[in-house]
Amino acid sequence: MTRRAPASVTVYLCLVLLVMLAFVLALMESARLAALQAMSQRHARTAVQMLFAGYTRPLADRYDLFALQGGDEDLAAEAGRYFDLNAGGEGAKPFALRCKSEECRLTDTVSVRDNDWQPLLDQMTRWNHWQLAGEGTAGLKALIDSFNNASGRDEGQTYCQEIAAESSAAEAEAASASKEEKAGEDKPKKTVEDPRTGILRLMRQGILKLVMEDREISGQSMDPSDCSYQTGQEKKLRLPFDFSGAAKAVNMIRENEEGVGMSLISTGDEDLAVICYLSDHFSALTAPAKREGAHCLAYEMEYLLNGRKTDRENLENTVTRLAGLRLVMNMVYLYSDHGQSAALNEAVALIDAAGLPAAGEVLRLLLILCWAGAESLVDCSALTQGKKVPMLKGDADWNLSFENLGALAKGAGRLSDMIRDGSRGFDYRQYLTLLLMTVPREKKLIRMTQLIEKNVRMAEGCEAFAFSKSVVGARLEGKAVAEPVFSPLAGQVSMAFSTTYLYVPREGR
Repeated sequence: MTRRAPASVTVYLCLVLLVMLAFVLALMESARLAALQAMSQRHARTAVQMLFAGYTRPLADRYDLFALQGGDEDLAAEAGRYFDLNAGGEGAKPFALRCKSEECRLTDTVSVRDNDWQPLLDQMTRWNHWQLAGEGTAGLKALIDSFNNASGRDEGQTYCQEIAAESSAAEAEAASASKEEKAGEDKPKKTVEDPRTGILRLMRQGILKLVMEDREISGQSMDPSDCSYQTGQEKKLRLPFDFSGAAKAVNMIRENEEGVGMSLISTGDEDLAVICYLSDHFSALTAPAKREGAHCLAYEMEYLLNGRKTDRENLENTVTRLAGLRLVMNMVYLYSDHGQSAALNEAVALIDAAGLPAAGEVLRLLLILCWAGAESLVDCSALTQGKKVPMLKGDADWNLSFENLGALAKGAGRLSDMIRDGSRGFDYRQYLTLLLMTVPREKKLIRMTQLIEKNVRMAEGCEAFAFSKSVVGARLEGKAVAEPVFSPLAGQVSMAFSTTYLYVPREGR
């Protein structure tokens, strides 16, 4: 006959096992909640990434920019839905680490204009780096070579050689004049008609009409009044111009021809990125848009430069700026070139001998201004036809002789007929790039956003697109609520989560 354990022992063992089981279950619940804390943070990061993956497609496809359209409350609700989808979606296992979101909200939202356009500049800089990386060293070398060859000067034609040649020619001319005077040669007098009146009458027809001749001009227009950002009231373009930025670039080209490409790149990473981005993504008179899609304006780079409502006004202002820039550079050439100086001296002497009441130096200056102005119109005609014009001209690049200037003053011939070459120097887009350096960055970026908004709104489903209602980064905050599994008496447990997202995070963030 066996002895049975007392009932008290059984009760004692049951109580001990219950305590041990409660302790084990409490440990399991603590481990589960700790895992939920880490999982909720991961779910929050996944949710905000899924949220920002819904960027505006036409904006990214056409302009390589990323922005999320919508209000903070709507976006926060969408982020909460993504959180719940990842944290406790249908089909989850019975004991899976499930939780749900509460009080989701977006804070510290970042727009393209925050911090002086820094988020937008970051995206443009990133595109510029990717573009250069894609093109590799060959693309960078081509960029440098394009600036190196833009001056139109032969490599062996240095400034000292030019001075020496002009000095020798001046001495030879003086010796020849002295010899003729001593020999008493009596040559028949030449007559030269004063071209100033004819050139002024020609310019009164309008620069755009003279340059474009019978070519078609776009009639598209755009009203930027409903865009997110506005510039100050645009004033009508009048002479004189401010060419400080372009002059700086020209001096850079002249002083350091061998390393000019690297010099331009080192002038400022963000400024260069803006210029390269605008040149690649927007159309111009001689360069149509590279990517498909509707455009509110045909001459977009001209709008970035001038900010007028119509293509005609923008093109007219651009041609006027180009003519002013070329006028300065052509006057420099006429002052420094000995061959042209000889023709000017002869013309001044003959016109002054005809009895015109003008001092020699004043008349010379007016003739130089007249000649350089006519040459600048020929340069603009060449540029608008897709040809190139050197920034610093040589003898082979000069178009108008003094005889052709007189014919042009009489109304004989067209500007396009006076173009001699067009294979060296800067093209129209490169000149626009130089002129864009004179426009403040704020104006360039605002005009760029206006064009982008108008063009993106033409895409289906993006009729209400606006940068002011878009975000490029934000912080997602909220609570993750979990039901206890192993200790139901503990009640719900809430865990706060917070995570940030930015399309192009800056270093150190």
